[in-house]
Amino acid sequence: LADALAGLGRREEAVHAYEALADVVPPTDRRYAVQRRGRLLGVQAAIRRGEYDAALEELGRLEWETPHERMDDETGLLRVECHLAQADFRHAAATLDRLLKIQSASPRVPEMLYLQMKASQGLKDSAGFQTAYARLQKEFPYAAETAWASRLAQK
Repeated sequence: LADALAGLGRREEAVHAYEALADVVPPTDRRYAVQRRGRLLGVQAAIRRGEYDAALEELGRLEWETPHERMDDETGLLRVECHLAQADFRHAAATLDRLLKIQSASPRVPEMLYLQMKASQGLKDSAGFQTAYARLQKEFPYAAETAWASRLAQK
């Protein structure tokens, strides 16, 4: 339900739905926080090794233990990285769409928009590609991702 609300752009309702889900681990558990960081580093290492299914499984376990992680740009962008590497552009685009609606003030929005361009390019969605590119140029003209996007747009 929370993912569906996020996909519809109903941010406040989605946040409440995510928060209503019970975490398996209390948010004040420092031991878990340290383990979580280690597990995320393991996910990054798995991605570098090309073990995308293993990375997605671990991300799924993290999101099950603490459902609010589904709103987090850190885990979301790792998930997108796996989907793009597997040429699963539809899942990458859907995840990015949800993240851009929920994490609209994140400092990682330029990265999200750049990856949205890559997913749109993989889907051969020129309208989505141009929309993400235009937003990137307008809102983040000095971001490194905007320079990378201009190279991507020239291809």
